Amino acid sequence: MPPSLPEPPSASEWRVAAKKPLFAVADLPIQVRFGPDVLMRLLPHRGTFLLAHTITGMDLTTARLSGARVLDPEDPVFADHFPGAPVYPGVLLIEMAGQFGLCLPSFLDAGLVDAENLPEPSPVRLLRVRDALFVSEARPGDRLTTLVQAYDDGGFTFCAAAQVLCGDRVVCLVQFEAMIGDRL
Repeated sequence: MPPSLPEPPSASEWRVAAKKPLFAVADLPIQVRFGPDVLMRLLPHRGTFLLAHTITGMDLTTARLSGARVLDPEDPVFADHFPGAPVYPGVLLIEMAGQFGLCLPSFLDAGLVDAENLPEPSPVRLLRVRDALFVSEARPGDRLTTLVQAYDDGGFTFCAAAQVLCGDRVVCLVQFEAMIGDRL
């Protein structure tokens, strides 16, 4: 992990994050394009439950990561949630944001962005969702950007705030805590 992580978002910062991006993807000093092959090395998720599609940028100094996913209009979830007015389920938005977030510790622990030379990742497990806020809807065909900011909660777990955007429109915010390997 970086030597000094920021504090968790304050209540006022969380309110602001419901209206505008946490940070600009263009400001991340490292632009990458790590697709499913890299994600499957970092995460235990497979098949239709690999909801993170492409890591697009990182800043290891500030513990930030960005990712992207286009919501396939043919995804079967849209047929039933909700017929005639399809919306991507909030629980899947949280899962997608969490998956992107769980990729970040592998890069932070190794101190490098070279996906080919990352050590074997530690097992991961979500412990809790501390807060989630659904601001707007994600629809079929939307191109979503996920922004992740790791923060220090003074504990032994990995904590992060994540934001899902469609363009500059905030779709959802989530703060989560995960156990990674033997950190507990």
